[in-house]
Amino acid sequence: MGVETATYISQLSATNPLGTDPVSEGDNQIRLVKEVLQAQFPNFTAATVDPTVAELNYVDGVTSAIQTQLDAKSATAGNTSLVTLGTITTGTWTATDVAVAHGGTGSSTASAARTALGVAIGSDVQAYDADTAKLDVDQSWSGSQRGTPSTVTDGTFDLDAANNFLYTPAGADVFEFSNEETGQSGFVKLINPSGYAISLGSEVKAVSTFATDVTVAGTYLVTYFSDGTNVYVSASAALV
Repeated sequence: MGVETATYISQLSATNPLGTDPVSEGDNQIRLVKEVLQAQFPNFTAATVDPTVAELNYVDGVTSAIQTQLDAKSATAGNTSLVTLGTITTGTWTATDVAVAHGGTGSSTASAARTALGVAIGSDVQAYDADTAKLDVDQSWSGSQRGTPSTVTDGTFDLDAANNFLYTPAGADVFEFSNEETGQSGFVKLINPSGYAISLGSEVKAVSTFATDVTVAGTYLVTYFSDGTNVYVSASAALV
């Protein structure tokens, strides 16, 4: 046969050497295998190579530098959420710190970098300062705190929708609540335009004359408090 020649593993013949080849060629064949392995894996030096088969398979199909492929995907429609990060340091941000396909390219200022991320401080994310309300500490309000009333015509007050309600029945109706939460309270402005009959839901607790009182045409202010199971209500007299 003679000693084969090869530079890459794929060029080695699995059937060589033959059983009839001269023994004197064996050392040459062994040296060839060593030369091919060292040429094929030139960077395998003293360091241990630890990747598993599964880990190595992650790079199957990669035909260029991973960073180059990520950059290419960033510019592709439908990949607007892909973000590539460089080294983030304290202080100001640099153009290499954030590269986003979300309409921005990063900048030398933290504010512009946030804009590059497609996040608007004050709408998508609440800006924090000393006046920002914190739910786990006592608050002393110096500004107005309001909740937009929910307009209701069917008699059901969804406590997930609002604390305060504007209620004008369009006919005989049941005064009741949904999504009761412990500790929630508020007001219902009840305008009964034509003396429609009002009855109470099973979870509503009130004085025995409540339904009779608000059945009379007029405007009433109803206060309520929920304990998570029942809702306790009280109505004013008809307001003029």
